[in-house]
Amino acid sequence: MRCDEVQSLRGPYLDSELEATASLRIEQHLKSCPDCARLFDEEQRLEAWLKTGMNQGQRTASLWERTEQAVLEAERASFRRQPASRVVQPGLVARAVLALPERLWAGWRDSRRVWSALAATWIIILGLNLTARESRETQLARQDAPSASELRSALEQKQLLMVDLAVSIEPASVDKPKMVAPAPRSEQRQNARRTQAHV
Repeated sequence: MRCDEVQSLRGPYLDSELEATASLRIEQHLKSCPDCARLFDEEQRLEAWLKTGMNQGQRTASLWERTEQAVLEAERASFRRQPASRVVQPGLVARAVLALPERLWAGWRDSRRVWSALAATWIIILGLNLTARESRETQLARQDAPSASELRSALEQKQLLMVDLAVSIEPASVDKPKMVAPAPRSEQRQNARRTQAHV
């Protein structure tokens, strides 16, 4: 194996993604090529260092808050950019369904307010889903519907085809065969002279 081939397979080899034969060929090359062996060794040490740093790092409250804030801001930004018909998404609905009972259930387990709030939540969720589904269906119907200019051109083409069809179907006019009177003899003589002159 050449060095450039081995270097191109460095990542898959270190991640144990290669077949046994390819891995064996790379190992044989690494035994015979000190430069490639050094690069592979450096890569393995870097991966080990990153793994230990990630496992030993502490997750502080401030880091968690900053991460949560960044995620919420990204969600709000994407929420603002979406049209009204796409606002109700399954993730948003699931979040609302899971968050409301948890908050309500915390203090008053046997309260009627909990059950009425849950029922109201489900009614709202079902209504929003039906509205979103209908708006999606109308959007799809609008996308599939032809425009006025397309309808107009199709109608004009249909009319032209109908005219062509009507012309081709019209019965040929049945005329009596025309009787052609023979030309007078003087004309016959002149025609005969002309043909002899050309010959």
